[in-house]
Amino acid sequence: MPHVGLSDVQRRGIITFVEEGVTQRDIAAAMGVSQWVISKTYARYVELQSLQKRPRRSRRKITSAEQDRFLCQIARRDPSVSHTILQRQFLEATGISVSVETIRQGVYTAEGP
Repeated sequence: MPHVGLSDVQRRGIITFVEEGVTQRDIAAAMGVSQWVISKTYARYVELQSLQKRPRRSRRKITSAEQDRFLCQIARRDPSVSHTILQRQFLEATGISVSVETIRQGVYTAEGP
């Protein structure tokens, strides 16, 4: 399950409660998060003087759009072929080893509507 994080309203509430003198334990219990979240949120606010989230980096995609189209072509030739076989054929054709999940994503993202 992906990490969702706190909303802007929740972060603002944490800062307000801490600055009003409410204990971190009480804030954590009221908001349904751990005391560590309260501590880190306030420390980040003090450090940056901002409620903005830090930018997150996503993992770089291993296959290019061209390779995704190639996967789609292989899948269209024989729609009954499994993703594991597609994975093997892709490795033989390109020399790139990818997971079955990458094959699934490549086939479905390259197909379009």
